Amino acid sequence: MENSELVSLIKQHLPSVKLIYLFGSRATNEARPSSDWDIAVMAEKKIPVSTLWELKELLANTCCAEVDLIDLLQSTTVLNVQIIERGQLLYDACDAAMSFETRVLSMYGRLQEGREDIMTDFVAQLKGMKHG
Repeated sequence: MENSELVSLIKQHLPSVKLIYLFGSRATNEARPSSDWDIAVMAEKKIPVSTLWELKELLANTCCAEVDLIDLLQSTTVLNVQIIERGQLLYDACDAAMSFETRVLSMYGRLQEGREDIMTDFVAQLKGMKHG
């Protein structure tokens, strides 16, 4: 399936879609014929699980392969960063990608700062145990 066909199919069944990313092996041209399709979408609001499931099944039947379908508004910050950094943006309605990516990268920066503080405290505690 061509990326343009994928985008058309998703837009047809999810009219409120704002972003579509392809990620994983198909985005990096490392896919084998049996590789699954890793697709991330963002709509105006969180997509109901039943809608995601129906779209995933439709895509899988059309692609004749397994499909992992992610709602970017419901996935983790870490996964979203991976999708942004390593994926291919296939569709961007109303220039939504810039604000989404900026927000995700900002959240990731704050997450990393928080982790740094936690790791510093953890290492200090370990050092205290060695000397205690």
